[in-house]
Amino acid sequence: LVSETGHVPLLYRTYAGNSSDQAVLTACLDGLRALHQSLDEGEGRQRAQRTLVRDGGFWSPQLELDLDVAGYYSLISLPLGHKASEQALQMAARRGAMTALSGKLSQVRAARMRSAVGELDRTLVVVESEELLEGQKRGIAAALRKAKLELGKLERLVEAARISRSRLEQRVNTALAREHLSSFVVTKISGDENAPRLRWHVDAALRRTLERTRLGKRVLCTDRHNWSTGRIVHAFRGQW
Repeated sequence: LVSETGHVPLLYRTYAGNSSDQAVLTACLDGLRALHQSLDEGEGRQRAQRTLVRDGGFWSPQLELDLDVAGYYSLISLPLGHKASEQALQMAARRGAMTALSGKLSQVRAARMRSAVGELDRTLVVVESEELLEGQKRGIAAALRKAKLELGKLERLVEAARISRSRLEQRVNTALAREHLSSFVVTKISGDENAPRLRWHVDAALRRTLERTRLGKRVLCTDRHNWSTGRIVHAFRGQW
């Protein structure tokens, strides 16, 4: 733990490297709370409001409740596969939903809504990141090249009657398992177990939809309802 100004070391704790993020943070909460209580007492002030900022690897409904009990606000990048993230992304995809922020974040666009995340009341902010988008595009391009090679091999195996339908389905699913490929690489497997047939193509329209609605976006989730959208985005970017 370091200070934001000057990165002055304040606290450290060693821990086993084979534990989950949630378990490690949960185990640290009592120590962090005691540290912050001591800081408040030393400053002679009422308990300060503090916010824990985490990435998606730390998401857990129980951890959110534990943070509340320990006296912390929460700000996290919610996994895009979460139901609440899907709803937020659909909202952000509507015309005019994404608007530019002000000040130093004027190049950033975001959309905001308040919704239930499971049983929790949360503010969700969908924020665009050009850096994230470009990285995802490069990852998709590399994965697509490998997938095309694999699908070409499978086509030849089908033509030579050297693969079963069940094995073909397994290998197709494996080839398209990464980098959102299954959302825009359209495949059709037909025939019987001993004589399968394979057809596939890359759907450019579906790929553009993916880029417009999901790629380059994060869904920030917080119980800091009174914070401005810009402050939420700034806080997440300052999680170091």
